[in-house]
Amino acid sequence: MLLYALREQGQAISHDWLYVELPWLQQVAGVLVYQYAGGAHVAQLGNKGLDVVNDLLAIPGIRRPAPDELFRASAYKSIKISISYVI
Repeated sequence: MLLYALREQGQAISHDWLYVELPWLQQVAGVLVYQYAGGAHVAQLGNKGLDVVNDLLAIPGIRRPAPDELFRASAYKSIKISISYVI
């Protein structure tokens, strides 16, 4: 599901790349909570990640949103975002 969503946003990546990026985004950048349980990879955007999305925080290695992306992100300010997919 996450790979499909990324592809729809023009950010197509491989399964392998996603499996490398999710732990990095949790452990190094601290922008999401990631776990693998019961055959499913679950990634949940944290408060720090939401600050990045809303252009309130810059983290080296994470691209800042473009101006048109900020408008779309503003709809998520008070929503907890959860994305999961099963391999």
